[in-house]
Amino acid sequence: IIILTEKMIKPANHKFFSEIKSNNLLGKIKLFCVSAEMKSKYSFHFALADKKHFRLEESREKPEAIVQFACEDAGKSLHGMFETIKAGATPIPLF
Repeated sequence: IIILTEKMIKPANHKFFSEIKSNNLLGKIKLFCVSAEMKSKYSFHFALADKKHFRLEESREKPEAIVQFACEDAGKSLHGMFETIKAGATPIPLF
């Protein structure tokens, strides 16, 4: 699981990461912080399951999302964007 966060967090102070650690799953998680410069280049949030299945919030300001299954074109596009964002992100040590 790869997580890109838009603000620096301390995993030791976060319940999610504490649970991951207590269940010996840290090796399955990679955490990165997106730069402010990169964040300014997109205005939405998204989660990817793979290159065809995703959840997209078209605006950071609205709690509305689109969930799509088996949508290869948009999924590939979002996957490419995810990889671009990740390439410029800073790794955050988990513990």
